[in-house]
Amino acid sequence: MMSDARKVSRAAAKDRCHRRGRCVFPTEDRAAEVRLGSALALPALVLLLFAACRPAKDPVVAAVDSLVEGANKRDRSAIVKHLTPDFQAADGSNLADIDQRIRQVFAGYDSLSVTLSGLTVERGNEVALARFRLDLSGAPAHFGGLEGLLPRSSRYEFELRLVPAGGQWKVAWASWEEEGR
Repeated sequence: MMSDARKVSRAAAKDRCHRRGRCVFPTEDRAAEVRLGSALALPALVLLLFAACRPAKDPVVAAVDSLVEGANKRDRSAIVKHLTPDFQAADGSNLADIDQRIRQVFAGYDSLSVTLSGLTVERGNEVALARFRLDLSGAPAHFGGLEGLLPRSSRYEFELRLVPAGGQWKVAWASWEEEGR
């Protein structure tokens, strides 16, 4: 049986250690700490296993996401690096033409936001076809009357043909059409 003085000093020690966030007591307190640690370890282990077993992101989806991310960051080179050197657009544009067009769009807007939706991917042998919608919104630049010429928002339907190149998927061909035209 414990004396009253010992009970008080043990209670004070428990209080001090709980405030510090660390408790190491022999007997029943240590057993409770072990049970608590075990109870917390199981959910942590399950979360780690779930994260490790989660399937990797589809590389074609990742390539399309990178294009959109580059547009949102207004990073022309991030977009162009995802196009093959022999890129062709449905309208006859090549890589150099698209590079110039991207420069013009970025120069024409003070701010630009691009949102992707409806992405579908079809796969064949060494080729993938991605279809999606892009919503563009932004503030036209305030020079040369562009604010009256450029739309504040627009929506485009895109179709991209992607091929594996250099360990990643790149756009070899593209077509787009403004919705409502």
